[in-house]
Amino acid sequence: MVDQVPDRSIIFYDQLGCGRSDSPEDLNLYSISNSVDDLEAHIKALDVPRFHLFGHSFGGVVAYEYVKRVAERPQYEQCATNENSKGHICQSTIISNSSTSVAMSNEESDRILQELEVGLDTQDASTVNEAFWKRSQCR
Repeated sequence: MVDQVPDRSIIFYDQLGCGRSDSPEDLNLYSISNSVDDLEAHIKALDVPRFHLFGHSFGGVVAYEYVKRVAERPQYEQCATNENSKGHICQSTIISNSSTSVAMSNEESDRILQELEVGLDTQDASTVNEAFWKRSQCR
């Protein structure tokens, strides 16, 4: 991406539990709301007044929820249209390779798992999950 957009600063960060980020054992910390809080904290800490947001996979969910959260704030409309605003304005959002419906995604995963159970003729969850991973995730 950096090579494709050489005239812009691009900032990547590792979400909680990914890459070099902390991996807390408390699973309650892993939520969409907390992920949006983290994104918002990064934006504020970097003090970038205007930016474009790109979210890939789960990052797309976080980007969508961030934009939704900001847009629902009463002061957003005034802030977004005021050139002298001190706020952090997301000028555009690109969501890539993200599920549009978690329910639909879960239904499809369940369907594929059931299909694999029949095809493998086993109920062993580790075997079925490994086959699912190889077929659907490992590309």
